[in-house]
Amino acid sequence: TLFRSVSQSRYCFGWYKRSAEQGNEGGICGVAICYLFGKGVEKNDQEPGVAFGWYKRSAEQGNVDGASGLGWAYFNGEGIEQDYKEAAKWFLIAAEKGNPVAQERMGYLYYEGKGVPQEPGVAFGWYKRSAEQGNEGGICGVAICYLFGKGVEKNDQEALVWFKKAADRGDPIGKQFYELVKSQQK
Repeated sequence: TLFRSVSQSRYCFGWYKRSAEQGNEGGICGVAICYLFGKGVEKNDQEPGVAFGWYKRSAEQGNVDGASGLGWAYFNGEGIEQDYKEAAKWFLIAAEKGNPVAQERMGYLYYEGKGVPQEPGVAFGWYKRSAEQGNEGGICGVAICYLFGKGVEKNDQEALVWFKKAADRGDPIGKQFYELVKSQQK
């Protein structure tokens, strides 16, 4: 959970808002997150377009999490028309600065060829960078690349190792694939 209680979320939103009003990029991103998840704001303010505006402002000031959030907004079409090319632009900014979620999303975009050319080798590289930071999506991405031989030589044993890592971290998809791949190796 983002905040444990309604009063805590309102308190945090107030501080984020004060910080944002002073131009602090982290505060601006915090306001975006609050609007996106409806934490500390009135129900009628919980429109994706409001969060999008705050993410855009944060990202344009160089905030890595703001850039990643803006990438998500374009990726999911939250508050703006879905645009994978624009999502890739903002995810790349955050990914190059080490954001593991953005790195995983870049892996996905290159794997699927959405907004960028379909390049499995590039996808594997982004998934691996994300996985090395413990991101479950990145870990599963690495495993899937090994399982299907996309961007890396097919290797069911390596896939199993990576799916186990995801499962051990509590990832439900990693656990399902781990059980499936393990059962097929018997």
